[in-house]
Amino acid sequence: MTVACTDVPAGVRPEDHSVGLKASLDDLNAFVTGGGPDCTNDGRDSATALRS
Repeated sequence: MTVACTDVPAGVRPEDHSVGLKASLDDLNAFVTGGGPDCTNDGRDSATALRS
């Protein structure tokens, strides 16, 4: 998966944007895999789970 972030407001620090993006991907992974929020069901982090 490739994520392209465009039109990010100038006041958003890259490290804050990264944290928010990871949280969103964790939530998406939990939804897709049937887990609860912040849960990958199998111990993998969201980026690893979404690549498989």
